[in-house]
Amino acid sequence: MLTLTSSDEGRAMMQLIHDIAPGAKLLFYTAFESPVDFAQGIITLADNGADIIVDDISWLKMPMFQDGPIAQAVNEVKARGVSYFSAAGNAARFSYAQNFERGQTEARDFAHDFGRAAGGESDFYQRIIIPKGSTFRVILQWDDQAEIANGIEGAKTDLDLFLLDADHRRIITSSQDSNIGHDPVEFIGLSFEDSNSESTEFNLKISHHAGPAPTNLKYVVIASSPPWA
Repeated sequence: MLTLTSSDEGRAMMQLIHDIAPGAKLLFYTAFESPVDFAQGIITLADNGADIIVDDISWLKMPMFQDGPIAQAVNEVKARGVSYFSAAGNAARFSYAQNFERGQTEARDFAHDFGRAAGGESDFYQRIIIPKGSTFRVILQWDDQAEIANGIEGAKTDLDLFLLDADHRRIITSSQDSNIGHDPVEFIGLSFEDSNSESTEFNLKISHHAGPAPTNLKYVVIASSPPWA
């Protein structure tokens, strides 16, 4: 028996387009191989005569503070007169954006001070709610050079992202990639579908591991409900 893990969403989109414009020539290029291949696909479609290109794919680690390879490819074909349409998901309150406020914690390390950044008392933890039986993903980025955007220069700053329990005592999971020279991205993803924990309250912490402090940071949460009560 052959088991397929991929979906047939591309074919479904093509069928919808054919229903709307039955006389149009249809071209298809998968966006699932990699961000760089996705970008090449955009150029290839335009090279082969596509004057309208549509996608609904999100690569979650693409740069938020500058144009990555996909955005650069879109800009290139748009300059040729191609109309480009993408599904832009609206995360609404599922995100956090603020100036980076560096402070020293009680453990004598350095981290983003959520409290002072909001104009209040010092607080290095951001309380979030993760419902039982849900999947939780968060993508943290800051205003630094992304290696994937230019292939030469990467980030100068290294931040780390931690998810802790409600009492700040236990690390549930973390993202501690070596960012310097690479991309300014940290990503956490985990499922609470089989969790026996009674608590739905957790805390995020953003540590400043190395390099100069960034000016701005942002993270986006992919979850079934807003993470803040």
